[in-house]
Amino acid sequence: MLLFVLAIILAFQTPTDTDKRLNLNVVFIMIAFGVYVFLVEPIGFVVSTVIFTVGYLLLLGERRWYFIIPAAILLPLIVSYSFEHLLHVPIPHGLLY
Repeated sequence: MLLFVLAIILAFQTPTDTDKRLNLNVVFIMIAFGVYVFLVEPIGFVVSTVIFTVGYLLLLGERRWYFIIPAAILLPLIVSYSFEHLLHVPIPHGLLY
């Protein structure tokens, strides 16, 4: 009941600039994820996930390239290896990989 009352109070408050920026980030992330889903099949899981991870980390405010590049490369490679070789579940391969 308390959460319901708080939700009603928050619904009538004017959004701050931070709230607007967060809402815009959510929209960008949703669009980026939609593009990612459509690119997985033609260009492959690994390549599209590298691109998505770099964009996602930049959108979240991460600026340390020494963190972004290894994370963006290692994440899809580990997931790809795990699915293909350990679980024997095929993933989409594109033109490059």
